[in-house]
Amino acid sequence: MSFSERLQKVMDEQGYTKYKVAKALHMSATTISNYLKNKTKPDTTKLEVMSRLLGVNRRWLLTGEGDKYRKGMQQRRKLLEIFLCGITTNSRFAIL
Repeated sequence: MSFSERLQKVMDEQGYTKYKVAKALHMSATTISNYLKNKTKPDTTKLEVMSRLLGVNRRWLLTGEGDKYRKGMQQRRKLLEIFLCGITTNSRFAIL
């Protein structure tokens, strides 16, 4: 599985569109599209921020090696989703 396939899979699992990811990471949707089409890969900083947003290990996202999820991130994401249910969309991304 390639980087772009792993990214798409995690985005689908988390319910993120390229537009939501782009907005949350202050990137263009075109940049995310390029990642998803395997045209480019993010630099180290963008990869770290993206992996934190999606709750997966940076190494796994880039190479497919190691554990998929960050330690404790599954529980944190569930709690965060519960918390964010009552917050507006714009405020959600500011928190993430």
